[in-house]
Amino acid sequence: MKKHIKIVAGVLALTLVFSGGIAVGRSNFSVTSPVTASADTYECFSYKVQNNEICITACDRDVTDVVIPSEIDSLPVTEIAEYSFRERTNLRSVTIPDSVKTISRQAFENCTSLSSVIIPDSVTAVEKYTFAGCTSLEAVTFSNNLTTIGMGAFENCGSLTSLTFPDSLTAVESSAFSGCKKLTDITFPENLTDFGMLAFDDTQWLTEKRAENPIVIVNNVLIDAFECKGSVVIPDGVKKIGGSSFSNTTKITSVTIPDSVETVGEYAFYQCNGITSVTLPASVNYIGNNAFYDSSSIQVVTIMNPDCEIFDHPNTLNGLVINGYENSTAQAYAEKYSDKYGCVFVRIGDPIPDIPVQPTIKKGDVNEDGLIDVVDASIILSYYSYTSTTTDSPVKTLDEYMNGMADNK
Repeated sequence: MKKHIKIVAGVLALTLVFSGGIAVGRSNFSVTSPVTASADTYECFSYKVQNNEICITACDRDVTDVVIPSEIDSLPVTEIAEYSFRERTNLRSVTIPDSVKTISRQAFENCTSLSSVIIPDSVTAVEKYTFAGCTSLEAVTFSNNLTTIGMGAFENCGSLTSLTFPDSLTAVESSAFSGCKKLTDITFPENLTDFGMLAFDDTQWLTEKRAENPIVIVNNVLIDAFECKGSVVIPDGVKKIGGSSFSNTTKITSVTIPDSVETVGEYAFYQCNGITSVTLPASVNYIGNNAFYDSSSIQVVTIMNPDCEIFDHPNTLNGLVINGYENSTAQAYAEKYSDKYGCVFVRIGDPIPDIPVQPTIKKGDVNEDGLIDVVDASIILSYYSYTSTTTDSPVKTLDEYMNGMADNK
């Protein structure tokens, strides 16, 4: 839990800034259910018609057992709108018909009496925070066509004990099951290789996996190394270093990365303050956003692949000596961010300068209130969501994003 609080207070600060999404500290950024001025009603539901389809927009607050109709006035019910059942604390059960294709973000957030849910096969994604805070939720049956479980989708569902993911699932996003303290048993499909940061943080499953081996690997993805100490050798065969997997630790003194690794995920080495250098082998073809953000002890990152794609933001390799080949993407990145952010490029084979390079971007206190807390964490997760979905070019910096938030208050 300490890791979750500190990262989601040091990384949450960057996600509110990069995504517009709301994370662990969402309560600090009040979200109210949208008002539908001309909504129609049917039984206990409010709804609207769009493109000859029905979208459920709200439900009476005192409902206990709900059966959502597949049709209203001969039109199919295809969507459950965002916030539509949010904080219906009396809701014990809900039946969702196969006509529903979309269950929007936060639709059932904080339905604290909801004990089980069946997600029909017509649904392909569980969106952000859809069932977050459903503290009585004990059983989830997933759609057989589900591909994505979104950020924080089941966060703090403290009664969940086991999960069986469908074969179709390929992505579990950041904090999806974070805080599901009783979760012990998870069945993973082979195609699931995209794990967001802190996806299973503060679960019994992760605690038990760490006890078995401090390097936690699922489907050739290293998803957690928080309990590692000293010199760490990543096993051959690992293809991805997952998001935040080495973050927020001071116990690791060195990391050896095998030639099988192809991707270094976002925040992979965030606040990894124990090692001084990292060599990424030629097999690594992608370095994610904020991969080495705020790691004050890391001074040198060697990038052996001259064509490696580096997420184009100063936080990715902020303030580091970047050791790479001439005319490489590493050189281009270092030169782009040399003046303002302190990046230094050194060709492979040339001596590394014996000078400490200090990161210039502030640490976890993103909102500069003197505290590192869930507000900072929420900002980080929102910023992460922004950078993951934006069409802005160039992408706003954390400061620019926060300034925009302030302007919109």
